[in-house]
Amino acid sequence: MNEQQEAMLLALRGLAVRAAIRHVAMFEGIEYRPAIKLIADHCNVLALDVVKWREFGVPSDKVDLLLELLNRYSPWARHQLRPRVREADIWLRVETAQEEQARAA
Repeated sequence: MNEQQEAMLLALRGLAVRAAIRHVAMFEGIEYRPAIKLIADHCNVLALDVVKWREFGVPSDKVDLLLELLNRYSPWARHQLRPRVREADIWLRVETAQEEQARAA
């Protein structure tokens, strides 16, 4: 994996966690911080750990627990919560295409 892929993976994984927190907050009708606490309790970690996940993504050993919680509200899949190099490559191609379109305009 090259540096671009690694950076994209971290960004995608962090975005996924932030989306998951918003998802829980919306469906539970609670604010952002209580949603973090709910996720932490469900995943048997500290709320501070979930806060860190917003930057680095969900550790692979906690993905199934978080998916269990998220799937109470609506379908979520593993690749959405913990993207792989394949998804990073797709987004890198999208970014490249957007940059090319912007230069051509």
